[in-house]
Amino acid sequence: LAEERDCSICVEKDHLSISSTDESDDKTISSSDGNGDTHGNHDIVIFDELLAMIKLAAPVVGTYMLEMMPGVVGLILVGHIRGDNTEEIISATALAVAFLNLFAFTVGFGLSTAMDTLCSQAFGANQSQRMGVYLQTGVLVLSSLYIIVCIMFYYSTEILIFLGQPAQVAELAGQFTRYLLPGVPFVYLYELLRKVLQAQNNVLPMLYVAIISNVINVITGYFLVYYTRLGWLGVAVARVVCNISLPLMLISYVMWNSLHKKFWTGLQYHAAIRGVREFLSLGIPGMLQLCFEWWAFEMLCIICGLLPNAIIAIGSNAIILNVASNTYMFYLGLSIAGSVRIGNALGANDPQRAKIAAWLTIGMSATTATICSTLLFIFRKRIPVLFTHDDEMNELAQHLLLIGAIFQLPDAVNGALQGIFRGSGRQSLGAKLNFVAYYILGIPMGCLLAFRFHESVGGLWSGMTASLYLISVCGTVLVSLSNWESLAKQAINRTQDKETLPISVETGECQNLVNPSASNFGSFN
Repeated sequence: LAEERDCSICVEKDHLSISSTDESDDKTISSSDGNGDTHGNHDIVIFDELLAMIKLAAPVVGTYMLEMMPGVVGLILVGHIRGDNTEEIISATALAVAFLNLFAFTVGFGLSTAMDTLCSQAFGANQSQRMGVYLQTGVLVLSSLYIIVCIMFYYSTEILIFLGQPAQVAELAGQFTRYLLPGVPFVYLYELLRKVLQAQNNVLPMLYVAIISNVINVITGYFLVYYTRLGWLGVAVARVVCNISLPLMLISYVMWNSLHKKFWTGLQYHAAIRGVREFLSLGIPGMLQLCFEWWAFEMLCIICGLLPNAIIAIGSNAIILNVASNTYMFYLGLSIAGSVRIGNALGANDPQRAKIAAWLTIGMSATTATICSTLLFIFRKRIPVLFTHDDEMNELAQHLLLIGAIFQLPDAVNGALQGIFRGSGRQSLGAKLNFVAYYILGIPMGCLLAFRFHESVGGLWSGMTASLYLISVCGTVLVSLSNWESLAKQAINRTQDKETLPISVETGECQNLVNPSASNFGSFN
C-alpha cells in the first residue's frame, strides 16, 4: 500500500495554505487567538474550505462507492444464474439483503453515528486521545447489539413470513441471511475504526481497503457460485469473507503506519464504560435518524411482496434500490466530509467556519445530484440489463429509473442535512424530520398510489420522492436558523467532559494528554 499523503492546513497572515506531506500527519488549522471568529477575506475563507472539503470528500465518495459494490456484484452473479427458479433466487437475495440492512446494519451504523460528533469535535479541540476511549465504548455497545442481531437472524424466515412475504422466497431469504451473520461484527468494528480515522481527516486507508476487499469479493463470489455446490449461496459466503477482511486490513494499515499512536492509549475499560451513557445519548437519536430513513426504503421491498406479481415487483425494486444506493454514495461522501469539517470547526470554537462548511455541503450535494439525475435519465434503458435478462423486470425497472432521476436532488440535499446534524450533535433533529417525512407522508402516500390507484412499485417510489422534498425544504430552513455560536459552546463543553478522559496506568487518574487551549482546527486570523 502506498504511503498516504495527508494535507497539513496552516493559517498564515489571513490566508490558509494547504501543503502536502509524506507523513500521515493530522490536518491542522492553527490559530493565534482561538476566539472562534473567522476574519479576513470571506471569499478566500469559502474557497479554502471548499478545497479542503473536496480533498476530504473525493476519497470518501470512492470508498463508499466501492463498499456498495459487493451487494451489486452479488445481485449480478445471482441474476445470471440460469435455472427454473431464477426469479425466486433474485427476489430472495434482495429480500435477504433488505433484512440484513433492516435489522443489523441500520441499527449498528446508526448507533455508531455518535462517533461522528464525538470524534470530530474531540479532534478539533485537540483531544485526540479521547477517540481511543470512544472506540472502546463503541465496541462495547455494538457487541451487545450483535447478540440481539443473532436472535433476529435465527428467526429470519418466520419474521419474513409474518411480514407477508411469499413462503418460498422467505425460506430462501432466511437461509441466505443466516449465511451472512458471521460477517456482521467485523463490519461493526470496521465502521467504528472508520469513524476514528475520518474525524482526523484521514480517509485514504479506507479507500485502499475497499479496493482490495472488492477484488476478494469478486474472485471468491465467482468461484463459489459457479464452481462449487454452494451455488447462489456462494454470494453470501463471499460477502462474509469480504466483511471479515475489512477490519483486519484496516487494523494492519493503522498499525503498520503507526496511526494508532495518535488516539490509542491502551485498554481503558472503566473510561469506556463511563462513556456509554454519552455515547447512547447521541447514538440512539443517530440510530433513529438513520433507521427512519433506511427502514423506509427497505420497507419498500417488504411492501413489494404484497403487490400483484410480487416476484417481479421485488426484483425490479431491488434494481432501482441498488442504483439509487450507489448514487447516494456520492451524497454520503459529501455528507461525511461536511460532518467532519463542521465537527472539527465547532470543537475548535469556530462557529462561522462551521456555518460556511454547512452551506458548502448543501451546495456541493445539489450540484452532484444534477449530474447524477441527468445520467440516470440518459442510461435508464441500459442499466437494468446489467442485473437480469428478465424482460418484464427490465421494463418495470426502466420506469422506476425515471422516478429515480427526479428524486436525486432532494435525496442529495437530505444527505447533506443529515451530515450537518451529525457534525453539530443534533441527531435527534434529523430523526424527527425523517420520521415525519417518511412515515407521516412518504409511505402512506406511496401505499395509496400503489394499491388504491394501481401504480405498483412506481407509486411507492413516488411517495418516497414527495417525502424527500419535504425533508430538503424543512431541513434547509432549520440550518438557516441555526445558532452556531451556541453549538460551538456545546461542543467545547462536550470535549471538556472528564468522564471520558483516558486513565493513566501509572497514577490511576484521568489524564489530559494535550493542551486544552490548543486545537487541531482553529479559526482564521
